[in-house]
Amino acid sequence: MKNLNNKMIKAKTTLIMLLMLFGAFQINAQSYTINQGGTIHIAPGSSVQFYDSGTDRYDYGNHDYYSMDFYTDPGYVLQITVNLFSVEARYDYLYINNGRANSSSYVFKWDDNSRPTGTIWETSGTELGFFFDSDGSVTRAGWDITIEPVATAPCAPTTSDLSLCNNSATY
Repeated sequence: MKNLNNKMIKAKTTLIMLLMLFGAFQINAQSYTINQGGTIHIAPGSSVQFYDSGTDRYDYGNHDYYSMDFYTDPGYVLQITVNLFSVEARYDYLYINNGRANSSSYVFKWDDNSRPTGTIWETSGTELGFFFDSDGSVTRAGWDITIEPVATAPCAPTTSDLSLCNNSATY
């Protein structure tokens, strides 16, 4: 009987440790939908799953008109990986900005014709903005995008290319 109790205690201990380990990973894996809006901080060492208004289970809605911003700490840029992308071509667009969503200059304007699935792109600064606009008819699966901070490389422009590094002039 004592041997059976020891085995049960070991099994319970193992189960508790696995649950704690699983929980630790869940802390760093947050998910957001564009209709939540707002500005979200992504700490270095963590990542975010970013979805359309239908999440990863349903299609996005008709007449969606939402924006959402993400930012990270200085010394990092935000990297996006497009895991899934499906919106109505020529009528529904996801705009991506290298900065806040309400800024006037968008880097990308994606619809189903551009299909950026698998695309990996990094911001030049610490902010990233998304704006989505859908019409009133066809809806699709939307998107699943992973966003994570990555450390910036040291800035070393050549003498012939005095470029901007980390949004500040280098001379």
